[in-house]
Amino acid sequence: MRGTDRKTGKAIEGLEYLRQRIDDVLTTPIGTLLLRPEYGSGLFELVDDPVDERFRVEVTSAVANALNEHIEDFRLEGVRLAEMTPTGPVFDLVGVYLPDGRRVTLERV
Repeated sequence: MRGTDRKTGKAIEGLEYLRQRIDDVLTTPIGTLLLRPEYGSGLFELVDDPVDERFRVEVTSAVANALNEHIEDFRLEGVRLAEMTPTGPVFDLVGVYLPDGRRVTLERV
């Protein structure tokens, strides 16, 4: 797949474009896009929750649900909460990039 880098306006493709699309779906709250109200992730519903084991399960589930629903060219196999930052959680994702069947790790998404 090909697209445009939202920061530079230049053409991007492959894993770079996949990473951008994953970032977009995870940083969009469900219900905020008028024409696609189902698009996004449930991460924002967890923003004020304490970071404990339940939180880790909930964010992992929110990431998996969003990617499985909205990213068709990536088969998610694993999610790891890598870090909590002031702007939110950061994840390492493992899965298969379906256009070429390659197993990939996307760090710090």
